[in-house]
Amino acid sequence: MTQSENKSEAAFLSDYEPVDTGPDPQAKADTQALLRARLAGKKLGKTAEKTDTAIPRQPTAAPVTLSFAQQRLWVLDQLAPGNASYTESSALRFQAVILPDLLEQAINVIVARHAVLRTTLHAQNGQPVARVAREVHIPLTTHDLTALDTDAQQAEIVRLATEDARAPFDLATGPLLRTTLLKLAPSEWVFLISMHHIVCDGWSSSVFSRELSTIYANLAMSQPIGLPDLPIQYSDYAAWQRGWLSGGLIETQLDYWRSRLEDLTPLDMPTDFPRPPVFSYRGARHSFNVPAELTNRLETLGKREGATLFMTLLAGFKCLLHRITGQDDIAIGTPIANRTRAELEPLIGFFVNTLVMRNDLSGAPTFRDVLHRVRTRALEAYDHQDLPFEKLVEDLQPDRDLASNPLFQVIFQLHADQGAGNAAKNSTLGLVEVERATVKFDLRVEFRETPDGLVGALEYSTDLFTPARMERLATYLLTVFEEMTAAPDAPVASMPLVRGDERLQIADWGGEGRTLTDHGTIADLSMS
Repeated sequence: MTQSENKSEAAFLSDYEPVDTGPDPQAKADTQALLRARLAGKKLGKTAEKTDTAIPRQPTAAPVTLSFAQQRLWVLDQLAPGNASYTESSALRFQAVILPDLLEQAINVIVARHAVLRTTLHAQNGQPVARVAREVHIPLTTHDLTALDTDAQQAEIVRLATEDARAPFDLATGPLLRTTLLKLAPSEWVFLISMHHIVCDGWSSSVFSRELSTIYANLAMSQPIGLPDLPIQYSDYAAWQRGWLSGGLIETQLDYWRSRLEDLTPLDMPTDFPRPPVFSYRGARHSFNVPAELTNRLETLGKREGATLFMTLLAGFKCLLHRITGQDDIAIGTPIANRTRAELEPLIGFFVNTLVMRNDLSGAPTFRDVLHRVRTRALEAYDHQDLPFEKLVEDLQPDRDLASNPLFQVIFQLHADQGAGNAAKNSTLGLVEVERATVKFDLRVEFRETPDGLVGALEYSTDLFTPARMERLATYLLTVFEEMTAAPDAPVASMPLVRGDERLQIADWGGEGRTLTDHGTIADLSMS
């Protein structure tokens, strides 16, 4: 289908099918199945026994149980009411003939299917209590932008999408989902959807999109919705999680993480401004591209070493952190889907967990050495992913303050080619850039797969970093990727972070106008 062709309403969003988020099928035979299962959130070995018994449905009259993750977000919301940092928003542009009333009907079929979208949270004796409404109607707000020219339409799309992303939710009042439809032309629209993170995660967004596509298409043809009944609801999972994570199992998980995180050294990144006493959530975003040719080289390197693209990118980023901080002990966070059972895969809800990826880069390692270390620790972490991050923090009791997150300040993530990739292939969908202006960490490094290579982004705290520093960091990271793919057996310590004439005189990481040599770390230069 060409870009000029339009889809009928029955085919609305039919192309928005997320692709397999597991590892590349060409990975080495001895690690292929293991990596696919682990990166898809499934378990092998020691923790496989939990899949023997299905998660039971709770009695209808039973109180609604919150998961550990939901309880943490509720506490954070109590500390900072009206904070929009946990508003998860998407903006999709598509070409199709759309009936807004039918689309609103499809949205509310999803709300009726997933009780978590009808849930509100209330304080009772200082503790959160969840309530599920029998019925909730989500209105589809529609804006007609057809009278505007192309430039004015684009400006209004960005304004409305950004405004929607920055609008907070009231957890007690609800609903915790809102939808908006922008009409650009009879067959060109932008669909905005926002949910509070306490009821969704990235996987949930894909579930929502798939169900919306199926339901809308079937409603348009006056057919049944075409989806099987859900095996359980999110609250069933939450109740099961609290019962399952008890006794010896939780102690086994805790023992692993206690040993791995003992005497953890905080990452000390140079900043442009002193850390404020309270984290403000104010942030900005710097985007950059990893060309397709370099992306292919990174994938090839990973395959040779039995590693996924995520592990390869993480290894490169850790090499960079090693150079700019001068630290050998590098610990950052990474989210994982945590859908470890088949009955969880079709659910909307907050399942994602956070793992601490800690690596020792001492001993003058090569790039290949670091990749092997990252791969080993990542596979171990996947085998111990079931412990909720909240329980880990509760057990380790790290020093806490209002200025920073516990255990790590930097988070790293790779998103598989889903909506954006299909948009490019089919010319029917596209992501709209949303200016969120909020962050949850000092620095978030994320990559998204596209047919043209990786799209990278640095989301950073503007209390700590300037745009110029983030621009340099992105440049350095690309240089690391070039160096590690060109000479994987070269020592990380000898890696130049810039090339050509820029190596003689650059605005280095520690300050303006200093000379960068091939010896020493940028941290050393910043202190000289």
